[in-house]
Amino acid sequence: ASALIGATGAYEAFQNGDLTTAFLRDSTAIAQAEADGAKMSMDYQDAGGVLYFNHAADSPTSDATLREAISLAIDIDVLNDRAHNGDMRVAKSVVVPGSPYYSDAVLEGATDAARAAELVAESGFSGTLRLLCGNRGAAVEIGLATEAMLEAIGLDVEINAQGTSAGIAEMIAGNYDVNCGGWNAGGATAISSYVRNLQSTSPSNRMSYESAEMDSLLSAALSADKADVPAALAAINNLIVTEWVSVPYGALPEGIVIADNLEGVKQTTSTIFLFDDAYFTSGGQAAPVSALGTPAEVTPACDATVPGSEIVYGPFYAGRGFDPPYSSGALVGGTELAAVYDTLIRYNPETAGFEPQLARDMTVNEDFTVWTLHLRDGITYDDGTPLDADMVVANHERFFTPTSEDRRIINTSPAFLQFIEETKVIDSLTVEYHLIQPWATFPFVLSDEPGFIINVNAVGDDPEAFNALPPAHAGVGAYTVEKNTPGEEIVFKARDNYWGGPVCVETLRFNMAAASALIGATGAYEAFQNG
Repeated sequence: ASALIGATGAYEAFQNGDLTTAFLRDSTAIAQAEADGAKMSMDYQDAGGVLYFNHAADSPTSDATLREAISLAIDIDVLNDRAHNGDMRVAKSVVVPGSPYYSDAVLEGATDAARAAELVAESGFSGTLRLLCGNRGAAVEIGLATEAMLEAIGLDVEINAQGTSAGIAEMIAGNYDVNCGGWNAGGATAISSYVRNLQSTSPSNRMSYESAEMDSLLSAALSADKADVPAALAAINNLIVTEWVSVPYGALPEGIVIADNLEGVKQTTSTIFLFDDAYFTSGGQAAPVSALGTPAEVTPACDATVPGSEIVYGPFYAGRGFDPPYSSGALVGGTELAAVYDTLIRYNPETAGFEPQLARDMTVNEDFTVWTLHLRDGITYDDGTPLDADMVVANHERFFTPTSEDRRIINTSPAFLQFIEETKVIDSLTVEYHLIQPWATFPFVLSDEPGFIINVNAVGDDPEAFNALPPAHAGVGAYTVEKNTPGEEIVFKARDNYWGGPVCVETLRFNMAAASALIGATGAYEAFQNG
């Protein structure tokens, strides 16, 4: 798969069977997979395409007149046709038609190139606009199309094309005026994505954007019950559109294609996938003896691990390692972390609700300000250390105490953990979270990195070594890391004492070469088809 360079490489590898399952984030590849009748687990991400503005005082886009000009210049149909072959759900709004959160109250931004040119002249800006975009797949085309549209209204534009991690570093340093990005507001993450990116005090607000009005709208959205979420998101969207905070241009699908004979792969938050219940229906593996039981009463899908069974997965992008506070998480590394550490809570996209995984259950008071986590009894790490309430709290604290600044990447979890006013250990299996304000979907936080509970005793004196290859007693997940060859592959082996029962598939192999070398999600689908 690593040799298949280009926009279609991974798609061919998928078709030929080089990959058992593959992550897709390209609208054209996904449309082709749908046409082929491939088995998929997909989720549309509102605000999957957004042009961020730098609101810092030293950036020209701190000027609302110039932001309005740029917003009016962007033709979203051009972006869709150029980068996504017309297969994207486009709208100049963060909530798009077809989204479960869409309502008639959602406003869309206008497009008017002639007026945009007039506003550029009115702004008096005559310098060079710094456009920061990705260097692979659709991001390249988004950058080129955006450059052309902005130059057409009289702006001088300089493109800086970077990979994911380097692009984040450039944003943090403020080395951009307009950035080609996305907020990925999926079913579980809709409100939290906007909080992370737009709240004035969020550590993950990379736009230097501050607005008391937006902060108030975000606070209202967090406390909204399910029926009121569409109205809350419409209010957020309308402020973005009318104040030209950013330029949203559509929703993107993302998820995985799965071999026909592979069952039991589960999706959770932020398109992270769990393989603890995965099994093959043919090809040498026994059929399951039963299905997954109720969340609190897990039933294994097989009697024993099947020798020689293997899943080869083509991820979206290589993660930054196995220490959650230093991971990008979500679709960039989240699936690897979940395989090793499991997760306290799982988001089930089929029910649009949260379910306990390592947790036994989670309860909340009437106003959503106090959440109580109850852990399963008897789960231990391989060195005998219990996964208990103290371990959970110690893990949360690590997100605020990085051991080395040069290892820190911008992890989004502190943006959410800041809403916890106090964490109380009630007993060995119970943690109580007191929040600074109501949050109706707080379990989301424990379904991503803060829910990946490592054995802090396993980190040792060399955190770099731990991040690269955590020992077997580091986690309680279905798999342990056998080998990690950066840029090539990660090999996981089934844990023989997994708390949830036998792990059916013996080997989980992540083809990281496919992630780094196959430009575009279409390539991943080809790798999947190749087997």
